[in-house]
Amino acid sequence: MQDQENNEKKIEVLFSSIEQLGHFKPLVPFMEELKDRGHKVTVFVSSDPKYRNAIENEGVNDVNIVETKVGSSIQVSTGPFSKFSGGLYPAIMSYYQDKKKPDVIVYDLFASAMADVADKMKIPAISVCMIPLCLHNKPPKASRNAVQNFSLSLRNTFGATLTYSMMRVFRNNERKERNLPKLKFQDIMPDPNQERHVICTTADGFEFIEERSPLLQLVGPSQPSSPAPLGSDLSEWLNTQTKPIVYVAFGTLHRFNKKSLGKLATQLKSVSESFSVLWSLPVDQQRLLEKDKLPTNWKVEKFVPQWSVLEHPNVKLFVSHCGSGSTSESLLNEVPIIGCPCGTDQFANATRIKVAGVGVEVYNGASGNVADAIVEVHNNLARYENSTRKVKMMFSKAGGAKKATDIIEIVADRGYEKLGEVKPIKFDK
Repeated sequence: MQDQENNEKKIEVLFSSIEQLGHFKPLVPFMEELKDRGHKVTVFVSSDPKYRNAIENEGVNDVNIVETKVGSSIQVSTGPFSKFSGGLYPAIMSYYQDKKKPDVIVYDLFASAMADVADKMKIPAISVCMIPLCLHNKPPKASRNAVQNFSLSLRNTFGATLTYSMMRVFRNNERKERNLPKLKFQDIMPDPNQERHVICTTADGFEFIEERSPLLQLVGPSQPSSPAPLGSDLSEWLNTQTKPIVYVAFGTLHRFNKKSLGKLATQLKSVSESFSVLWSLPVDQQRLLEKDKLPTNWKVEKFVPQWSVLEHPNVKLFVSHCGSGSTSESLLNEVPIIGCPCGTDQFANATRIKVAGVGVEVYNGASGNVADAIVEVHNNLARYENSTRKVKMMFSKAGGAKKATDIIEIVADRGYEKLGEVKPIKFDK
């Protein structure tokens, strides 16, 4: 643990992420813990009020929020990461031109402009990874056969090398625009050669990882201290349902078409005699539903406070796209998952859900046989809930926001010059 002197030193921590709420929200518990320890927190966010609300709704007070353009107008030839966060670079450099520099920068892994701000200012930066460390969907080593081992070896050898090489090219193009030296290794995804500190919001026992850098720390997800309330109407509906509730949500980015939405609705209707359904679905997609033909024990909302819904004792199952944030929230509330991945990291999360025994993955996702999956998991609910409790315990032992904040304090104290030389303290799990 840190000594008394380091605990008393007050620091300023600069936060930001790309314009996706799922990338921003995992940073909020770190802000809260830092504020509780008396540190200063500055956050650069989009002017979209949902980011400010994500901070204020969790009861994180006295945070310096600077609204700015997060995305970039830089030409796409500099790479995709500039398009995600390039607007942050000039905004932050201008803001701190006549102010004391922050002591450390904490940013989500795709907000690469934040890393370049840190290198320009010569202050340490910590990336936060909230997606699976290995994006493959093969089972962990102990569960693989010889063919899977060979296939994964080829993928890791050639696929990862090619992907990381492309990331380094994109990043160095981006850095060239800012008159920064070239990187020897890519600094987006964690890998054994990383030169920046990375905090990952998953934990051993759920994550698949066989090789890691000492600069990579797995702290697990953090639960909110002040989750948004349900509201009287939703609370009453949840309380009065006599059948187990299936909660359905596919995140803020997924868009159904009429055919895919119809297939999922048909599957859910087929089990409506046994289950009530709460479906979080944007208004523009609700128009694709034939609302007058929906079962009376359904409730369709444009938005719900997901943590508080999953925390409710009548919610027994979660039909999810398996985004990393939704996966963590479900498991922290011990709710088994019906996995319907749609893209990106969701397939990797769905595989982890299946291997950990905390849910099932539906072949063909939301267009597949969701009804059978709901019945199968509910018929064996005690077994699946027991597995969720085990994973929740693994997450808890990883340390969460308190461990992450310990690391932030240590990196800030050691400073930029020792960024890649000194390893973070290994905390007891």
